[in-house]
Parts: sequence; structure tokens; C-alpha cells
Amino acid sequence: AGTGYATNFVTGQGSSGVAVVDSDVSIIDDGALITAASVSITNALGGDALTVGSLPAGISASGAGTASVSLSGDASAADYQSALAAIDFSNSLPAPSLTTRVIDVSVTDDGSNISNTATTTASLEAAPIVDLNGTDAGESFSTRFTIGSNTAVAVADTDADILDADSTSLTRLAI
Repeated sequence: AGTGYATNFVTGQGSSGVAVVDSDVSIIDDGALITAASVSITNALGGDALTVGSLPAGISASGAGTASVSLSGDASAADYQSALAAIDFSNSLPAPSLTTRVIDVSVTDDGSNISNTATTTASLEAAPIVDLNGTDAGESFSTRFTIGSNTAVAVADTDADILDADSTSLTRLAI
């Protein structure tokens, strides 16, 4: 139990979002219906966004793709739990600030009572960047190998680079 959740988001190209609530999120209310929910990144930085996946019937979202999402519609607590589980945090920048993001979540019941604020902390970790062609444009490198030539070919340029913004050591490199 508790009202906090912690998650990690790995930055970089192709990074998928992370859920803003735990898989066992629980909404407890003495009424029959929840009417709204609010999810907001309180310290949003460049590239931050909340995305919304598939929602239960009767619940709609506004603000998807921004730092603040509002859910609305009369539905059960269980449906709102599912709706909150459909919201992800992500960052679109290739190298965003690694500042931990704080995401506040609250719900409103059919008596207009607003819940406590549950807080998610999203730590950002930088994925290493491999640049096979160094100072040339882009990150890719190409070469030709002739079958039967018995001549070795380089798999990277002589000034290839590996960058990792949040660590000084790498545990593995696979080619």
C-alpha cells in the first residue's frame, strides 16, 4: 500500500513510455462512481509528454501528448484504475535532462470530492549512444566486404565514439 510509485525511463531513440501508476493501482471510494482524474508532470522539461492508450468505455482523455492529462466520464473505480494504467510518461528528446520527474495523480468522485494526491517519481537514465562514423554526419558507417578476398574490413570509422551521459563504464558491447 501507500501513495507513491517509482519508475525508470531509459532515454534515447525509440524509447517507449513507462506507466505512471503501478500495476496494482487502487482507487478506494465510498461512492459508486468516479467522475474525473488528473495526471500532471509537476516539473515538466523539454520533450516530456503523457500519452494515453486505450481507455475503458465512458472515459475520455484530454491533453494527451502534453504534461497534463485529464480524464472525464462517469465510471467505476475499477474502470478509472484501468484508465490510469493506460497513461505513460515519455520524453522525445535524444538526450533530455536526467532530472527526476514528479507526476501527481488524483481522482474526483461523483460527490465532487477530490482524492489525496498520489505521486510517481520517474527517474531518467541515459542510454549509451554508439556513433560508428565519428565526426561524419549521422551515426551509421558502411563498408564493403568482398567474399574470397581474405581482407579484413573495418566495422566502424577510426574516430567512432561511444557516449554514455550517466555512467563512466559500459558492461557490454555487441557487434
